[in-house]
Amino acid sequence: MKILPVLCFFASAIFPAAAHAQPAYPSQPIQFIVPFGAGTTADIIARLLGDAMAKDLGQNVVVDNRPGAGGTIGASAAARAKNDGHTLVLGTIASHGIGTIMFPSATYDPVKDFEPIALIANVPNMLVVNKSVPVSNIAEFVQYAKKAGNLNFTSPGAGTTAHLAGDLMRIQLGVPFTHVPYKSGAQALTDVISGVVPAMIWQVSPLKPHIASGAVKPIAALSAARIATFPDVPTIAETLLPGFDSNAWFGVLAPAGTPKPLVERLYKAVRMAMASPDMVRQFTNQGLEPADVGPEEFRQVIARDLKKWRPVVESAKPGS
Repeated sequence: MKILPVLCFFASAIFPAAAHAQPAYPSQPIQFIVPFGAGTTADIIARLLGDAMAKDLGQNVVVDNRPGAGGTIGASAAARAKNDGHTLVLGTIASHGIGTIMFPSATYDPVKDFEPIALIANVPNMLVVNKSVPVSNIAEFVQYAKKAGNLNFTSPGAGTTAHLAGDLMRIQLGVPFTHVPYKSGAQALTDVISGVVPAMIWQVSPLKPHIASGAVKPIAALSAARIATFPDVPTIAETLLPGFDSNAWFGVLAPAGTPKPLVERLYKAVRMAMASPDMVRQFTNQGLEPADVGPEEFRQVIARDLKKWRPVVESAKPGS
């Protein structure tokens, strides 16, 4: 009697999933698109995080740099990728916020075309002034600027979050600000220290040694909460305008439609990587504040930032 083959046939017909079991995830190396060049903060973060995630996932995480157009070239590639959990992108406020407003070539929707995995770090901006500027806090600074009628400020570049943070201050606080563009943050900071430009907005890490030396004075944190490495510097939100926040951020996303179980597995891997004291130390050394924001809350952050920055970008003319 040949009963066994018949039974096997019916079993495969009735239970096809059992007969064709899905491969374990991940089944191949994971492509981690970074929409900025090698050596940038985004690139460093992706390599640190990717190496740590690989240990948990059991597959290599391969960084793929796709720079250009404010991060939108790399993000576009990620949006078009297969949604099987084997492609990720390191999203930023540029690639998933400001850049999509500034560059008409960005045809993807930063909310609808991605599955957020985790927001992993915030990058607070700080307002500093040349040591000769006669102010010591944000209220005095605003009064000083209004009395002058116009005050120049600089940033690491036109269209950066630091530049737009100044324009957010101009719009929401009425500060008569004019942005002076430079090709690099280092060059801009040199001119602030020498007094050519009185004020600058930039991330904390490159400003820290010059604050310590007294070459520039910290006036206000432009983040929602005080900056961990400068706990004595008040925020604009707590002194003049509740809710003011110009944080940049970094997060991990996958193409839209990536199955929820894979999103949850990736979030678990990210959380495990970020729980390492060594990872926290390395992020802090980059001037970043590690965060733990899950998929749904991260989606809300992106949507909220798009709404906040659109009128600022349109008003600021970032190419100037």
